[in-house]
Amino acid sequence: MYEKEVKLKLEYNSNNKEKQMSLSTNLEANYILNDIVNFTNYDDETGIKTTMPVNQSGSWNATGMLLFNKPLGTYFQINNYSQMAMKNNIGFSTINSYSTSQKTVATTLSLKEEVGVTFKWDWIYLMTKANYQLGNTTYSVESMLPKSTSSLGGFVNAQFTLPHSWVISSTLNYRKLAGFSETFNQDEMIWNAEISKNFLKEKRGNLTLLLNDILQQQLSINQVVSSNYVEDQQFN
Repeated sequence: MYEKEVKLKLEYNSNNKEKQMSLSTNLEANYILNDIVNFTNYDDETGIKTTMPVNQSGSWNATGMLLFNKPLGTYFQINNYSQMAMKNNIGFSTINSYSTSQKTVATTLSLKEEVGVTFKWDWIYLMTKANYQLGNTTYSVESMLPKSTSSLGGFVNAQFTLPHSWVISSTLNYRKLAGFSETFNQDEMIWNAEISKNFLKEKRGNLTLLLNDILQQQLSINQVVSSNYVEDQQFN
């Protein structure tokens, strides 16, 4: 049987141009029918172990998001981003090499909250954000321990528009990770800087000097959660 996916998406957007306020929210969910997973059978009499693909329904995930922006006086604006996601991943796992696979359900709950303040005045633009992210994965099999991760961070961006079409900007992005593999449980500070200038008639030309990860601390990690394991991966 072929794998099928049922999707649901709801959205709501509100934009008050007079008050410069905006509100956006959405909900996305999907359910997988006949997901293809590996099943292992062990024959006690012959000692033969056979692994084959089988169809399994029941895996699903759902994500909800809320984004809100509101001005504070003439120069300031606050924004808030909230997200909650839940994932149910069904598969099969074996306790040892002499056992038949048993059904395993991995349930992952993740939460994210981010609050920011923006300041705009003439040639100065400043933005600062604070965020916290939490993830927790539990398994239906008692021998598989739960996995929890967290990330606490902040973000600062400064941009200065100078005479003669010069623009100087810099960003600092900080994260403190916990619950990942020992290699990645550390602080991360990413510093980027940019200098640009517009030229030619009607400023159609642009020259930019961009410096990324000046401190060379970017970890570039991604966590993969399946029905029977959690793996932290590093990418370029």
